[in-house]
Amino acid sequence: MEQKKTPSIYQKRDGKWYCTLWGKQRYLGKTIDIARERLKEILEAKEEPQRNEAIGDLSEAYLASLANNQSPDTIRTKAGTYRAFIEFVGRRTSVRAITPETIERYKQRCFARRLKRQTVRSKLLNLSALFEYAVRKKLVKTNPVRSVSRIDAPADPNPDYLTEDEEAKLLSLTEEQRYPWLWKRDRLLFLSMLHAGLRRKEAADFTWPDIDFDRRILVVRNGKGGKHRLVGLSDTLYEALRDFYTNERKSDTAVLTTISGRALSRESLWHIAKKYIARLNHHYRGRGRFSLHSLRATFATRLCERGTSTRVVQSLLGHSDPRTTMRYAAVSETALIEAARRLG
Repeated sequence: MEQKKTPSIYQKRDGKWYCTLWGKQRYLGKTIDIARERLKEILEAKEEPQRNEAIGDLSEAYLASLANNQSPDTIRTKAGTYRAFIEFVGRRTSVRAITPETIERYKQRCFARRLKRQTVRSKLLNLSALFEYAVRKKLVKTNPVRSVSRIDAPADPNPDYLTEDEEAKLLSLTEEQRYPWLWKRDRLLFLSMLHAGLRRKEAADFTWPDIDFDRRILVVRNGKGGKHRLVGLSDTLYEALRDFYTNERKSDTAVLTTISGRALSRESLWHIAKKYIARLNHHYRGRGRFSLHSLRATFATRLCERGTSTRVVQSLLGHSDPRTTMRYAAVSETALIEAARRLG
């Protein structure tokens, strides 16, 4: 049987690359390499029949594929988004039956339930990731979320962090624990986030071999995105770690453990923090609130207030996007401006 000829790729006066396929001119990309790859994808998608898979099965397969690539918190958030969307369309609904109109109706339903614009935007981004997976698996030709109008919802420029008084109060509250070992452990948990900027998962994975006491350095292994980074130990954190290692440690590996020596999970760290929430009486945007991430935000804000370079803060936090770090720099700049205005 005679093999079909691959369509020719040509460049037009605008400098972009096109081809004529099935009687229509198609734009392929700005470079010849992108054009070749795009043409290959179009031809393969046309030649390979699409499978009729249910949205419920697709979401399960996609979440399973993320197990070693994304953080547990990210996977949990996506799973919640997909459960809500599947409830809206029905678990056995075919992926191919979901159109841009379906996505638009779901978006409007979210707004009708008074969800914040940023929350709805995040839901659509998670759904887009799911349908990009469906495109790669050749279950659909296009991602329906891409055809829905985007939601302009800039990230909150004001991170939730503790004042210096709240920070001191939180550490003093740990001393009210009934057993001295518990207050030392809880204080060490909070200090590791306040003085080293650890995420909750990083604090749970914190081990003694990660600490170089001679050089006063902490190695944060397998941070977000699988990245490693180095953090210098402040005097306060160094002394707390040294004391705990010498007099209180229950394990030669995990730093934060139960009294029996079992490493604490991420969920256990949250349950510990919950005991201090009401007593701290911290408010954010008019509501009582406190999370372990607030301590990491406090670490970043303190560094910026002391004039630390944004690039250095980005490295210490393990941020891949400098725009995330800039939120903390903006807070410190605002504080300086307001301080000058109070002079009258």
